[in-house]
Amino acid sequence: MLAELLQRLSEIEGIKWIRIHYAFPTGFPMEIIDVMKKNKKICNYLDNPLQHGSSKMLKIMRRGTNRKKSEELIHKIRDIIPLSPNLSLSFIQNTNFLSSLISYFISYSVNLFVTKLN
Repeated sequence: MLAELLQRLSEIEGIKWIRIHYAFPTGFPMEIIDVMKKNKKICNYLDNPLQHGSSKMLKIMRRGTNRKKSEELIHKIRDIIPLSPNLSLSFIQNTNFLSSLISYFISYSVNLFVTKLN
């Protein structure tokens, strides 16, 4: 559905470029990646939210995903188009341990982004 919408929007004369501002990771429609890669009007990168490094916190935050699924999504997308990390660093139920998990996850994920760019 989103892939078709992007394709149709890109066919409208007068629209010079389209940018997908934010891609929520739960249920991400991978078919839009092909449309983004093939269509010059659509910005060829994606903002990807890194919301937490703890599956427990992602469940508490009701994100509908876990750390493993988040990492898998990052790997799938970054192999096709560039990703731009969008960081969410705090949540009311964070503890020092959970904060350290998100710090590790951010370092790990940013390393994936940078590694792909090089």
